[in-house]
Amino acid sequence: MKNLAVACLLAWAAIGLLAQNAVAARPGFVLAMDEPAVQQPDRADAAYARIDELGVSRVRVNLSWANSAPAGAAAPDGFNARDPADARYRWTAFDATVRRAAAAGRELLVTVSGAPAWAQRPGARPDDIAPSGYHVNAAAYADFAYAAALRYNGRFPDPLTAGATLPRVRIWQAWNEPNLPSFLYPATPEHYLPLLNGFYDAVKSVDGTNFVVAAGLAPVKSSKPASYPLRFAAEMLCLRREGPFRDQRFSAGGCKRPPARFDALSIHPYSLMAKPGQHAAYDGNVFVADVPVLARMLRVAERSHLTHVPRPPLWVTEFAWFTNPPNKSVGDPPRIAAARAMEALYRLWSAGVSCVTWSLLYDASGGLVPGGGLLYADGSEKPTFDALRIPLFVGRSGGRTVFWGRGPSPRTPVTIRTLRGRLVRTAPTDADGVFSFSVRGKVRARLQASQGAVQSLSALPRDIARGRAG
Repeated sequence: MKNLAVACLLAWAAIGLLAQNAVAARPGFVLAMDEPAVQQPDRADAAYARIDELGVSRVRVNLSWANSAPAGAAAPDGFNARDPADARYRWTAFDATVRRAAAAGRELLVTVSGAPAWAQRPGARPDDIAPSGYHVNAAAYADFAYAAALRYNGRFPDPLTAGATLPRVRIWQAWNEPNLPSFLYPATPEHYLPLLNGFYDAVKSVDGTNFVVAAGLAPVKSSKPASYPLRFAAEMLCLRREGPFRDQRFSAGGCKRPPARFDALSIHPYSLMAKPGQHAAYDGNVFVADVPVLARMLRVAERSHLTHVPRPPLWVTEFAWFTNPPNKSVGDPPRIAAARAMEALYRLWSAGVSCVTWSLLYDASGGLVPGGGLLYADGSEKPTFDALRIPLFVGRSGGRTVFWGRGPSPRTPVTIRTLRGRLVRTAPTDADGVFSFSVRGKVRARLQASQGAVQSLSALPRDIARGRAG
């Protein structure tokens, strides 16, 4: 009887709701990858081959200011920091990174961080402070941003090939996690905003169609000199909170300084030792479940004319779900991590996030929190690799069942079936590969999505509240 009820429900869902829109009207949803191997000549080809399997069109890479500019306590005499052709610059390694990305058909998101010694305040500094982010000179950072944007504007001569030009970079990110003193000190909006605004003006002056992303904020205040990400963002946006952040009540704060200039705001909502539906323990930190608070702040700022562009999107420029092995402290068993990764992606999409960058492809042998890779260090696949290839989340709420996911090939239908093979729906996907629909009734069967020969992990429907996973 139970199987008959499920079969009837699924058949009715497949043929009785065809008039319902299958793809929700929301901002785009791009899946990107952050993987250092693409910047290593001996590993890049293999990394891009695995990235191909995920249908990922965008890759985040780091452009080190310190490694590209002249070293030393003082800039060399006669050095023109705004001229990318100045002989004292060292662009060779990053030129190769840009060429490889273009050959692989990938768009780059370039994060520019790490100041040379001569662009920082001299003298002794406190322990555990960023070695390349101590009282950074904003004017010098803007000069480097201008030189980099000019070199990679698509018209700069390629030094290796006569008559050729270096590929263009369009998306630029100003620094990384400036609310942590391990990246920037002081880790305050007062220090960061001149860096961001100068960077924005410099990159836009080269090409007004360039796109500037504010630095991704770390999810938690991890030390006394660090800043809570929501407080940092509120000050950036000139907002005043009316009660706890989770109440989502904000108003314009009457800032007298120039507003922050960016085309997208960014957060890194790693949810350590939590499920996707759990809030961070301290109000002001940001786990996946807290991202709607930041999205609300951004919309209030936009309506209050406190953003530089209309309706700037919210991006996630670093994210992962950690596995055990290798991480015995905060990792989940691999299959559970995969299910939580799919739920987290749904939650981020539901909150209005339009780009999620997964970090990393391969498990790093070191690092602060290892285990976020989609592949183990030896290259073997984790279940999270399949979870990102076709994420499928199924939730039940208010007498309806919600289906959400993403296929690796955009505008190509995805078929959803029960594990017994019964068809639920063949759903169209949008320009980013996303599908979303709901049906009346509570589906209870375990389900699987496929696009061609590529299959998702199976997903068991979960109870959710108010359209968001619980």
